[in-house]
Amino acid sequence: TLSPSSAASDVYKRQVLELYKSSVLLFPSYIETFGLPLVEAAMSGTRILAADIPTTREVLQGYSNVDYFDYSNSHQLADKMEALIGTRLSKRDFSTKSDGVQNDVELDNLVEVLMSLMREIQHE
Repeated sequence: TLSPSSAASDVYKRQVLELYKSSVLLFPSYIETFGLPLVEAAMSGTRILAADIPTTREVLQGYSNVDYFDYSNSHQLADKMEALIGTRLSKRDFSTKSDGVQNDVELDNLVEVLMSLMREIQHE
């Protein structure tokens, strides 16, 4: 029998794996010693954007659904994210409301929109 704590842990693990299946993993760390999220995401078939360091190359060896980026080059990461998102983001207007008034986008809202777009990409 499962104890309450192990049952909760099992539910949590299933939730994490489901999240991986419906998302894109962005792994910018450049000081990792292993990178368990990389293994979990790869097991789920998740699209991965990972810092190009020996650890991520070793952990993801043979995994084809990954793009590597230079962790010190934010423009390269932005380009890869933009390519992954495609034109979806450009179709959304964050700059003005329909009445022409400037629209201040909250960071949380922008993150929500980006996460939603990344999930859409994962399902294609």
